[in-house]
Order: sequence, then structure tokens, then C-alpha cells
Amino acid sequence: MTPLASQGLPIEPRSQAWGRWLGLAAGIAIFAVALYALREQFSGGSLQQAWFAVSYLDPIFLLRATLFAIGAYAVLIAYDILALRYIARDLPIRLWVAP
Repeated sequence: MTPLASQGLPIEPRSQAWGRWLGLAAGIAIFAVALYALREQFSGGSLQQAWFAVSYLDPIFLLRATLFAIGAYAVLIAYDILALRYIARDLPIRLWVAP
């Protein structure tokens, strides 16, 4: 019996440990590729050009985009709340309200 098992601590099989590290490495690799792609995509422009493009837009379009984004997040929260009610689980408010 190993020292950890004699203390009542769970022992993680090696396959689960490798899976956890493999998932972490895959996530970091995907994030690095995404950053590289974004850098390549935006390398031809400057911050002034982006600001000019946004300021050229009609303010009502920016307002609509903001409201639709807020609405989309509200729908996602409502969907989660309905799913929790369906499975009859309660989630404390401190876990789903931003601090």
C-alpha cells in the first residue's frame, strides 16, 4: 500500500493524469495558434484606422450591437437557470452573480 493510500487520499491513475496534461497542452497550443492568426490578420492595420472605422459607423448601429450582445448574455443566463430548474438543482447566487 502506498503512503497516500494509507492516508486515505485518492490516487489518480496515470491515464487520467496524462489526459489532464494533454488537455492543458492542447488548450495552450490552440490559444497560441489563435494569437498568431490574430496578429497576422491585424498586422496591416493600425489603431487609428480601427478607431476611424468605428467612428464612421452610425451610433444607432453601435447601440443596437451593444443591446443585442447584452440580450444574448441574458438569454444564456436564463437558459442555464431553466436547465438547473429542470434537473431540480439549486445554485447559490454567489456562484452565478459576478462579484
